[in-house]
Amino acid sequence: MMHEKSITDISKKRYKKSFFRRSGEKQVLKIIKTKQISSFLFYTDVDNILFTLEYGIVPVEQKKQLIKKEYSVWTYLEKENSIGLEFDNSTRVNFWEWAKQAEVNVDQIAVIGIDPIKLSKYTTYDWTYDANSKITYINEAISLEAIEWILIKDKVNYERIKTFIEANDLEIRVFYGESGNII
Repeated sequence: MMHEKSITDISKKRYKKSFFRRSGEKQVLKIIKTKQISSFLFYTDVDNILFTLEYGIVPVEQKKQLIKKEYSVWTYLEKENSIGLEFDNSTRVNFWEWAKQAEVNVDQIAVIGIDPIKLSKYTTYDWTYDANSKITYINEAISLEAIEWILIKDKVNYERIKTFIEANDLEIRVFYGESGNII
């Protein structure tokens, strides 16, 4: 159920992908192939998932125009004009360090898995890769079509989100994980 107010209404100041200008994306896709990475990871508060299932994963600048209720911005990966994504083979040490400093309730963490190939298909602007943090920045909204799965730690939110996904015929798998196990 996407709203008519499109995330593409926001002015675009990033480099569009073209045959000659997509070096960031090419670099990341090469790393993905070499390291056998199957998903990007995006972390958010579980209370943000329904917003994400309605609009996709959008940069903070665009959220400000779309938000109708409270949304918790996690500054670790959510930037004003981009969305940061970790590789699924990362140690996640930077995330856990940030989460500890931000005093994040670990039961509120939801992890979203994004298909890099589908993301490439559905993005217009080039990606930016930070080799130091090993984070890929997507300089536009990430559409629902690129989201493969969602992992949620608490049973109530798992049931609520699973029901929403099924009711809206979304092709997204939802998992309930407790103590590191997926059931």
